Amino acid sequence: TIETSFDIKPKNCDSVFGQPAKSSGFPGLLGWDIDLGNNDVLGRISGNVLCIECTNLDQLDAGPNSEVSGEKFIGFINVPPVPTFPTNLIEQVNKRTITADQTITAGESNNGMCAVDSNTPPITHCLIETIELKGREFLTVDTEAGPVRLYVSGDVKAGGQSGIMHKQGGNNEPDAARLSLLGNPRDNNSETISQTFTLAGMSRPAKAANIFVFAPDARVGIDGGAQGTAICDEDTGECGGGDIYGAVWAQEWNGSSSNNAQLVVPANMGDQLYGHFGKDFAIGVRDYVALGNNSWANSKHN
Repeated sequence: TIETSFDIKPKNCDSVFGQPAKSSGFPGLLGWDIDLGNNDVLGRISGNVLCIECTNLDQLDAGPNSEVSGEKFIGFINVPPVPTFPTNLIEQVNKRTITADQTITAGESNNGMCAVDSNTPPITHCLIETIELKGREFLTVDTEAGPVRLYVSGDVKAGGQSGIMHKQGGNNEPDAARLSLLGNPRDNNSETISQTFTLAGMSRPAKAANIFVFAPDARVGIDGGAQGTAICDEDTGECGGGDIYGAVWAQEWNGSSSNNAQLVVPANMGDQLYGHFGKDFAIGVRDYVALGNNSWANSKHN
């Protein structure tokens, strides 16, 4: 009997092992059901789309003007549970409804709506019933003192020219994962949806909302598309701007055929989520290869 052993290692689907990746396999837009419409998902490395319950790519319902810079994937992937409000902080807060211009500042209680934990850096957790903005109303979140997580149990309506603006002190280009909009836990019933998140990237001044949206029991879409136009580098294929700059994971992505709303995914979005939420959030579609034989043994059996 001759015994041999070899290594099996992951690699990106479209590249040779050890060579630079053309795609991270990270799902910048993930949903159990996805209707792309004429929406764009931009960013060559991480601007990928993954539909968990689709059985063929036609079910993505991409319109003729939809552009996906990365790859389109279908099929099962292990999605971590959505984070919930820390039980040890629940007595420190009162759930609020946001219906007008408001600023949330990391490290503060924000009128009793938020509590700060003991992590390094500290995370500000805010308990919210609904967000309903109209006109040119904005929810401004400053993450200078640490990440902010918004736990919303109801609907989010921030369409038209209203929106969510994320800044980090004087920096208007913070990591998207520093601000997260978190919905209800998934109930594993694809026929029911407990929330609707209608988002717009419009902010003051007009730019994308840097944000991670994780709403596994919600229908999520962009209203008032193309409020912020993506600017892409022809050589790298990476982009800035757009309507949302970050990632969206939802039960259903509700695209529109009447606009070209843009989700722009940073190339390092998977790394950002790993840093802010842990290894379970660094998900991606991978291929596996066997890398040659590294040992041989001649075994004699009686």
